Amino acid sequence: PTDNGISATDQSLAYVQRAAHSAMVSTASVQAAIEQGGTLLTNPQWPTGNGLANNLKVIAQLIKGKSDTSIYYARQGGYDTHNNQVNADPEVGPLGGRHFDLLNSLNGGLKAFVDEMKAQGNWDRVVILTFSEFGRKVIQNGSSGTDHGAAESLFVMGGQVKGNEYYGLYPDLAADARVKRNSMDFNVDFRTVYRTLLEKWMGVPPSAM
Repeated sequence: PTDNGISATDQSLAYVQRAAHSAMVSTASVQAAIEQGGTLLTNPQWPTGNGLANNLKVIAQLIKGKSDTSIYYARQGGYDTHNNQVNADPEVGPLGGRHFDLLNSLNGGLKAFVDEMKAQGNWDRVVILTFSEFGRKVIQNGSSGTDHGAAESLFVMGGQVKGNEYYGLYPDLAADARVKRNSMDFNVDFRTVYRTLLEKWMGVPPSAM
């Protein structure tokens, strides 16, 4: 027994029951929003065979169905390009290979989502942030790829975002500017980006950071 007279087993069981109930309520809420949003979205031009676009399409349905969710997360894997990052065929050039295909899918998915938000009239209510768990080195390895690096770039876009701006110092690719075995050093802490979005867009007070 614990200090409040309820056994640890009973407390654990109560927690599991609350979690299960919350999951069922959330599932029902998501399904209702998708049904209200309709299976046919405003923008019919969604790419096929694009996993990221499929995830963004569901998010677009939830937004159209007036879901209460404030933050959505969609994942695109495959950027750990230790080999064959670019097409080695000189006739194809750099616009080919794994990295090009990934960025092409990213572009297609984001374009369809942005077009959908504009068609819904929700573009001014949306901010999109891209991020990755790692960057890449600035020189290739022995397998036509790149290894994990310290710095990366990210994109922020939305109807109320001041676009066509570059923030931070332009990356210096010189050998004496590299850190950690040919990585670029970051000059903007990603936590400041998160904080700006939380405070300026989501309305989180600074004291809660």
